[in-house]
Amino acid sequence: MLLKQVLNAQRYGYAYARVCAMKSLLLPKSFILSLLRVNSIQEIIEMLERTHYRELLVKYSRKYRGYRLVEVATSQYFANLVKKIASFLHERDRYLYSVVLVKWHASNLKLLLNARMRKREWVDVEDMFMDIGTINKENAKVVVEGKEHDAFKAFISSFFVKEMLKFGLSPVYIEKIFINAEKKPEELVNIKTKIDKMQYAFMLREIENHEELSLLRDVLKKDIDVANLCLIGKFKAQNIDIKQEDFIAGGNLTQNRLFHLANMGMNEFLKEVANIFKITQPKDVLEMEIALKKIIAHARIKTFYRSPLSLGAIIIFPFLQEETIHNIRKIAVGKEFGVEKERIKEVLVL
Repeated sequence: MLLKQVLNAQRYGYAYARVCAMKSLLLPKSFILSLLRVNSIQEIIEMLERTHYRELLVKYSRKYRGYRLVEVATSQYFANLVKKIASFLHERDRYLYSVVLVKWHASNLKLLLNARMRKREWVDVEDMFMDIGTINKENAKVVVEGKEHDAFKAFISSFFVKEMLKFGLSPVYIEKIFINAEKKPEELVNIKTKIDKMQYAFMLREIENHEELSLLRDVLKKDIDVANLCLIGKFKAQNIDIKQEDFIAGGNLTQNRLFHLANMGMNEFLKEVANIFKITQPKDVLEMEIALKKIIAHARIKTFYRSPLSLGAIIIFPFLQEETIHNIRKIAVGKEFGVEKERIKEVLVL
Protein backbone atom coordinates (compact mmCIF):
# COMPACT_ATOMS: atom_id res chain seq x y z
CA MET A 1 0.00 0.00 0.00
CA LEU A 2 2.80 2.42 0.95
CA LEU A 3 4.72 1.54 -2.21
CA LYS A 4 1.64 2.27 -4.32
CA GLN A 5 1.23 5.67 -2.64
CA VAL A 6 4.87 6.51 -3.32
CA LEU A 7 4.54 5.47 -6.97
CA ASN A 8 1.34 7.50 -7.34
CA ALA A 9 3.04 10.52 -5.79
CA GLN A 10 5.88 10.20 -8.30
CA ARG A 11 3.55 9.77 -11.26
CA TYR A 12 0.71 12.14 -10.39
CA GLY A 13 2.17 14.50 -7.79
CA TYR A 14 3.13 17.32 -10.16
CA ALA A 15 -0.05 17.13 -12.25
CA TYR A 16 -2.26 16.93 -9.15
CA ALA A 17 -0.52 19.97 -7.63
CA ARG A 18 -1.12 21.91 -10.86
CA VAL A 19 -4.80 20.95 -10.89
CA CYS A 20 -5.18 21.87 -7.21
CA ALA A 21 -3.73 25.28 -8.03
CA MET A 22 -6.50 25.62 -10.61
CA LYS A 23 -9.21 25.33 -7.95
CA SER A 24 -9.27 29.13 -7.82
CA LEU A 25 -10.67 29.00 -11.36
CA LEU A 26 -13.85 27.44 -9.96
CA LEU A 27 -15.66 30.65 -9.09
CA PRO A 28 -16.94 30.44 -5.50
CA LYS A 29 -20.61 30.16 -4.64
CA SER A 30 -20.56 33.70 -3.27
CA PHE A 31 -19.44 35.08 -6.66
CA ILE A 32 -22.07 33.06 -8.55
CA LEU A 33 -24.77 34.42 -6.22
CA SER A 34 -23.44 37.95 -6.69
CA LEU A 35 -23.92 37.50 -10.46
CA LEU A 36 -27.49 36.54 -9.71
CA ARG A 37 -28.09 39.80 -7.83
CA VAL A 38 -27.18 42.18 -10.66
CA ASN A 39 -29.87 43.59 -12.94
CA SER A 40 -28.51 43.14 -16.46
CA ILE A 41 -26.40 40.93 -18.72
CA GLN A 42 -23.97 43.83 -19.20
CA GLU A 43 -23.33 44.00 -15.45
CA ILE A 44 -22.62 40.25 -15.47
CA ILE A 45 -20.07 40.72 -18.25
CA GLU A 46 -18.42 43.57 -16.32
CA MET A 47 -18.12 41.35 -13.23
CA LEU A 48 -16.70 38.47 -15.26
CA GLU A 49 -14.14 40.85 -16.76
CA ARG A 50 -12.62 41.09 -13.27
CA THR A 51 -11.91 37.33 -13.38
CA HIS A 52 -9.82 34.97 -15.49
CA TYR A 53 -12.45 35.23 -18.28
CA ARG A 54 -11.42 38.83 -19.00
CA GLU A 55 -9.03 38.21 -21.91
CA LEU A 56 -11.52 36.15 -23.91
CA LEU A 57 -14.44 38.44 -23.14
CA VAL A 58 -12.44 41.39 -24.46
CA LYS A 59 -11.30 39.43 -27.51
CA TYR A 60 -14.78 38.34 -28.57
CA SER A 61 -16.55 41.58 -27.59
CA ARG A 62 -15.59 42.94 -31.01
CA LYS A 63 -17.91 40.36 -32.55
CA TYR A 64 -20.55 39.41 -29.95
CA ARG A 65 -22.77 41.01 -27.33
CA GLY A 66 -24.83 39.84 -24.36
CA TYR A 67 -25.36 36.15 -23.66
CA ARG A 68 -23.70 35.10 -26.93
CA LEU A 69 -20.47 36.80 -25.81
CA VAL A 70 -20.56 34.92 -22.49
CA GLU A 71 -21.27 31.63 -24.25
CA VAL A 72 -18.40 31.95 -26.73
CA ALA A 73 -15.86 33.25 -24.19
CA THR A 74 -16.60 30.46 -21.69
CA SER A 75 -16.43 27.79 -24.43
CA GLN A 76 -13.00 28.93 -25.53
CA TYR A 77 -11.83 29.30 -21.95
CA PHE A 78 -12.87 25.70 -21.31
CA ALA A 79 -11.03 24.48 -24.43
CA ASN A 80 -7.85 26.25 -23.29
CA LEU A 81 -8.14 24.70 -19.83
CA VAL A 82 -8.56 21.20 -21.26
CA LYS A 83 -5.43 21.61 -23.40
CA LYS A 84 -3.47 23.02 -20.47
CA ILE A 85 -4.21 19.96 -18.32
CA ALA A 86 -3.17 17.67 -21.17
CA SER A 87 0.14 19.51 -21.44
CA PHE A 88 1.30 18.53 -17.94
CA LEU A 89 -0.12 14.98 -17.80
CA HIS A 90 2.25 12.04 -17.98
CA GLU A 91 2.41 10.76 -21.56
CA ARG A 92 1.01 7.35 -20.49
CA ASP A 93 -2.10 9.05 -19.07
CA ARG A 94 -3.02 11.22 -22.02
CA TYR A 95 -5.05 8.54 -23.79
CA LEU A 96 -7.30 7.99 -20.76
CA TYR A 97 -7.66 11.74 -20.48
CA SER A 98 -8.81 11.87 -24.11
CA VAL A 99 -11.31 9.11 -23.29
CA VAL A 100 -12.87 11.21 -20.53
CA LEU A 101 -12.99 14.18 -22.92
CA VAL A 102 -15.31 12.18 -25.19
CA LYS A 103 -18.26 14.06 -23.69
CA TRP A 104 -16.94 17.28 -25.23
CA HIS A 105 -15.79 15.58 -28.43
CA ALA A 106 -19.43 14.50 -28.78
CA SER A 107 -20.60 18.09 -28.15
CA ASN A 108 -18.28 19.32 -30.89
CA LEU A 109 -19.58 16.77 -33.39
CA LYS A 110 -23.21 17.58 -32.56
CA LEU A 111 -22.43 21.29 -33.02
CA LEU A 112 -21.15 20.55 -36.53
CA LEU A 113 -24.09 18.30 -37.38
CA ASN A 114 -26.57 20.92 -36.14
CA ALA A 115 -24.89 23.54 -38.32
CA ARG A 116 -25.08 21.29 -41.38
CA MET A 117 -28.68 20.37 -40.61
CA ARG A 118 -29.62 24.06 -40.50
CA LYS A 119 -27.48 24.86 -43.57
CA ARG A 120 -25.29 27.26 -41.61
CA GLU A 121 -21.75 28.30 -42.57
CA TRP A 122 -18.56 27.45 -40.65
CA VAL A 123 -18.11 31.09 -39.66
CA ASP A 124 -21.45 30.87 -37.79
CA VAL A 125 -20.19 28.15 -35.42
CA GLU A 126 -16.40 28.46 -35.51
CA ASP A 127 -16.16 30.35 -32.22
CA MET A 128 -18.26 27.76 -30.37
CA PHE A 129 -16.11 24.88 -31.65
CA MET A 130 -13.68 23.70 -28.97
CA ASP A 131 -10.31 22.86 -30.49
CA ILE A 132 -9.50 19.97 -28.13
CA GLY A 133 -8.46 17.26 -30.58
CA THR A 134 -11.91 16.11 -31.73
CA ILE A 135 -11.27 16.89 -35.37
CA ASN A 136 -9.03 19.49 -36.98
CA LYS A 137 -10.63 22.80 -37.97
CA GLU A 138 -10.20 22.19 -41.69
CA ASN A 139 -12.21 18.97 -41.48
CA ALA A 140 -14.72 20.60 -39.11
CA LYS A 141 -15.39 23.24 -41.77
CA VAL A 142 -15.90 20.52 -44.40
CA VAL A 143 -18.42 18.71 -42.15
CA VAL A 144 -20.45 21.92 -42.01
CA GLU A 145 -20.09 23.20 -45.58
CA GLY A 146 -18.67 20.41 -47.75
CA LYS A 147 -20.33 18.20 -50.36
CA GLU A 148 -21.97 15.07 -48.99
CA HIS A 149 -19.12 12.61 -49.55
CA ASP A 150 -16.44 15.09 -48.47
CA ALA A 151 -18.41 15.90 -45.30
CA PHE A 152 -18.75 12.19 -44.55
CA LYS A 153 -14.99 11.60 -44.93
CA ALA A 154 -14.19 14.60 -42.75
CA PHE A 155 -16.67 13.44 -40.10
CA ILE A 156 -15.21 9.94 -39.78
CA SER A 157 -11.70 11.40 -39.41
CA SER A 158 -12.71 12.32 -35.85
CA PHE A 159 -11.06 10.40 -33.00
CA PHE A 160 -14.43 9.62 -31.44
CA VAL A 161 -16.15 8.55 -34.68
CA LYS A 162 -13.27 6.14 -35.34
CA GLU A 163 -14.00 4.61 -31.94
CA MET A 164 -17.73 4.48 -32.74
CA LEU A 165 -16.92 2.47 -35.84
CA LYS A 166 -15.15 -0.09 -33.64
CA PHE A 167 -18.42 -0.42 -31.71
CA GLY A 168 -20.14 -1.60 -34.86
CA LEU A 169 -21.46 1.67 -36.27
CA SER A 170 -21.40 1.18 -40.03
CA PRO A 171 -19.54 3.77 -42.15
CA VAL A 172 -21.98 2.92 -44.95
CA TYR A 173 -24.84 3.89 -42.62
CA ILE A 174 -23.19 7.24 -41.79
CA GLU A 175 -22.43 8.01 -45.44
CA LYS A 176 -26.01 7.21 -46.46
CA ILE A 177 -27.32 9.64 -43.83
CA PHE A 178 -25.01 12.41 -45.05
CA ILE A 179 -26.23 11.86 -48.62
CA ASN A 180 -29.91 11.73 -47.61
CA ALA A 181 -29.45 14.79 -45.40
CA GLU A 182 -29.05 16.97 -48.48
CA LYS A 183 -32.81 16.62 -49.00
CA LYS A 184 -33.78 15.64 -45.45
CA PRO A 185 -31.41 17.44 -43.02
CA GLU A 186 -33.35 16.05 -40.04
CA GLU A 187 -31.83 12.60 -40.77
CA LEU A 188 -28.61 13.86 -39.14
CA VAL A 189 -30.48 13.58 -35.83
CA ASN A 190 -30.00 9.80 -36.12
CA ILE A 191 -26.22 10.21 -35.91
CA LYS A 192 -26.56 12.60 -32.95
CA THR A 193 -28.60 9.96 -31.10
CA LYS A 194 -25.92 7.34 -31.77
CA ILE A 195 -23.24 9.73 -30.49
CA ASP A 196 -25.14 10.30 -27.24
CA LYS A 197 -25.44 6.58 -26.54
CA MET A 198 -21.99 5.51 -27.69
CA GLN A 199 -20.02 8.09 -25.73
CA TYR A 200 -21.01 6.39 -22.48
CA ALA A 201 -20.31 2.88 -23.80
CA PHE A 202 -16.89 3.97 -25.03
CA MET A 203 -15.89 5.66 -21.76
CA LEU A 204 -17.03 2.70 -19.65
CA ARG A 205 -15.14 0.22 -21.80
CA GLU A 206 -11.91 2.18 -21.69
CA ILE A 207 -11.83 2.91 -17.94
CA GLU A 208 -13.31 -0.41 -16.75
CA ASN A 209 -10.00 -2.07 -15.94
CA HIS A 210 -8.21 0.92 -14.44
CA GLU A 211 -8.36 0.69 -10.66
CA GLU A 212 -7.30 4.30 -10.17
CA LEU A 213 -10.43 5.37 -12.07
CA SER A 214 -12.89 3.32 -10.01
CA LEU A 215 -14.47 6.39 -8.37
CA LEU A 216 -14.80 8.05 -11.77
CA ARG A 217 -16.42 4.88 -13.12
CA ASP A 218 -18.95 4.95 -10.28
CA VAL A 219 -19.85 8.56 -11.11
CA LEU A 220 -20.17 7.67 -14.79
CA LYS A 221 -22.60 4.82 -14.03
CA LYS A 222 -24.68 7.19 -11.90
CA ASP A 223 -24.54 9.74 -14.73
CA ILE A 224 -25.96 7.11 -17.11
CA ASP A 225 -28.81 6.42 -14.67
CA VAL A 226 -29.60 10.14 -14.54
CA ALA A 227 -29.51 10.44 -18.35
CA ASN A 228 -31.94 7.51 -18.67
CA LEU A 229 -34.31 8.83 -16.00
CA CYS A 230 -34.33 12.29 -17.58
CA LEU A 231 -35.09 10.65 -20.94
CA ILE A 232 -38.03 8.79 -19.38
CA GLY A 233 -39.27 12.00 -17.77
CA LYS A 234 -39.12 13.96 -21.04
CA PHE A 235 -40.90 11.21 -22.96
CA LYS A 236 -43.60 11.02 -20.29
CA ALA A 237 -44.10 14.77 -20.27
CA GLN A 238 -44.61 14.69 -24.06
CA ASN A 239 -46.70 11.48 -24.03
CA ILE A 240 -44.17 9.66 -26.22
CA ASP A 241 -43.78 5.90 -25.90
CA ILE A 242 -40.26 4.84 -24.95
CA LYS A 243 -38.63 1.67 -26.23
CA GLN A 244 -36.07 -0.43 -24.40
CA GLU A 245 -33.48 0.30 -27.10
CA ASP A 246 -33.76 4.02 -26.32
CA PHE A 247 -31.94 3.51 -23.03
CA ILE A 248 -28.20 3.96 -22.55
CA ALA A 249 -26.59 0.75 -21.32
CA GLY A 250 -24.04 0.50 -18.52
CA GLY A 251 -25.67 2.26 -15.59
CA ASN A 252 -26.61 0.81 -12.20
CA LEU A 253 -30.29 0.56 -13.17
CA THR A 254 -30.97 -2.45 -15.41
CA GLN A 255 -32.79 -2.13 -18.71
CA ASN A 256 -35.76 -4.04 -17.25
CA ARG A 257 -35.93 -1.70 -14.24
CA LEU A 258 -35.84 1.33 -16.52
CA PHE A 259 -38.58 -0.10 -18.72
CA HIS A 260 -40.66 -0.74 -15.60
CA LEU A 261 -40.16 2.88 -14.50
CA ALA A 262 -41.11 4.06 -17.97
CA ASN A 263 -44.46 2.29 -17.70
CA MET A 264 -45.41 3.94 -14.41
CA GLY A 265 -47.69 6.94 -14.11
CA MET A 266 -45.89 10.27 -13.75
CA ASN A 267 -46.48 10.69 -10.01
CA GLU A 268 -45.47 7.09 -9.27
CA PHE A 269 -42.36 7.53 -11.45
CA LEU A 270 -41.28 10.72 -9.63
CA LYS A 271 -41.86 9.01 -6.28
CA GLU A 272 -39.70 6.03 -7.31
CA VAL A 273 -36.90 8.32 -8.54
CA ALA A 274 -36.98 10.04 -5.15
CA ASN A 275 -36.66 6.63 -3.44
CA ILE A 276 -33.75 5.57 -5.65
CA PHE A 277 -31.71 8.72 -4.98
CA LYS A 278 -33.05 9.44 -1.48
CA ILE A 279 -34.30 12.91 -2.30
CA THR A 280 -37.55 14.78 -1.69
CA GLN A 281 -40.10 13.83 -4.31
CA PRO A 282 -39.88 16.39 -7.14
CA LYS A 283 -43.12 18.03 -8.24
CA ASP A 284 -42.35 17.74 -11.96
CA VAL A 285 -39.76 16.55 -14.51
CA LEU A 286 -37.80 19.83 -14.52
CA GLU A 287 -37.41 19.73 -10.73
CA MET A 288 -36.33 16.09 -11.01
CA GLU A 289 -33.66 16.91 -13.62
CA ILE A 290 -32.25 19.74 -11.51
CA ALA A 291 -32.12 17.56 -8.38
CA LEU A 292 -30.43 14.65 -10.20
CA LYS A 293 -27.87 16.87 -11.91
CA LYS A 294 -26.96 18.35 -8.54
CA ILE A 295 -26.34 14.82 -7.24
CA ILE A 296 -23.96 14.12 -10.14
CA ALA A 297 -22.16 17.44 -9.64
CA HIS A 298 -21.63 16.72 -5.93
CA ALA A 299 -20.44 13.19 -6.73
CA ARG A 300 -17.78 14.64 -9.05
CA ILE A 301 -16.62 17.09 -6.40
CA LYS A 302 -16.38 14.25 -3.88
CA THR A 303 -14.29 12.23 -6.35
CA PHE A 304 -11.88 15.13 -6.75
CA TYR A 305 -11.27 15.40 -3.00
CA ARG A 306 -11.48 11.69 -2.10
CA SER A 307 -8.85 10.47 -4.55
CA PRO A 308 -5.81 12.76 -4.28
CA LEU A 309 -2.64 11.82 -6.13
CA SER A 310 -4.65 9.79 -8.65
CA LEU A 311 -5.43 10.13 -12.31
CA GLY A 312 -9.15 10.22 -11.49
CA ALA A 313 -8.83 13.39 -9.40
CA ILE A 314 -6.88 15.09 -12.19
CA ILE A 315 -9.06 14.23 -15.16
CA ILE A 316 -12.36 14.92 -13.42
CA PHE A 317 -11.42 18.60 -13.03
CA PRO A 318 -12.88 19.65 -16.43
CA PHE A 319 -16.29 18.40 -15.22
CA LEU A 320 -16.05 20.71 -12.21
CA GLN A 321 -15.07 23.65 -14.39
CA GLU A 322 -17.94 22.87 -16.74
CA GLU A 323 -20.40 23.12 -13.84
CA THR A 324 -19.12 26.63 -13.03
CA ILE A 325 -19.56 27.61 -16.68
CA HIS A 326 -23.09 26.17 -16.77
CA ASN A 327 -24.03 28.30 -13.75
CA ILE A 328 -22.62 31.44 -15.37
CA ARG A 329 -24.51 30.74 -18.59
CA LYS A 330 -27.81 30.02 -16.82
CA ILE A 331 -27.60 33.35 -15.02
CA ALA A 332 -26.52 35.21 -18.17
CA VAL A 333 -29.32 33.88 -20.37
CA GLY A 334 -31.83 34.42 -17.57
CA LYS A 335 -30.82 38.07 -17.18
CA GLU A 336 -30.89 38.63 -20.93
CA PHE A 337 -34.47 37.37 -21.18
CA GLY A 338 -35.75 38.91 -17.96
CA VAL A 339 -36.26 35.71 -15.96
CA GLU A 340 -36.93 36.26 -12.25
CA LYS A 341 -33.95 35.83 -9.93
CA GLU A 342 -35.57 33.03 -7.91
CA ARG A 343 -36.43 31.08 -11.05
CA ILE A 344 -32.79 31.27 -12.20
CA LYS A 345 -31.52 30.24 -8.76
CA GLU A 346 -33.65 27.08 -8.87
CA VAL A 347 -31.67 25.68 -11.80
CA LEU A 348 -28.18 26.50 -10.50
CA VAL A 349 -25.94 23.70 -9.24
CA LEU A 350 -24.26 25.16 -6.15
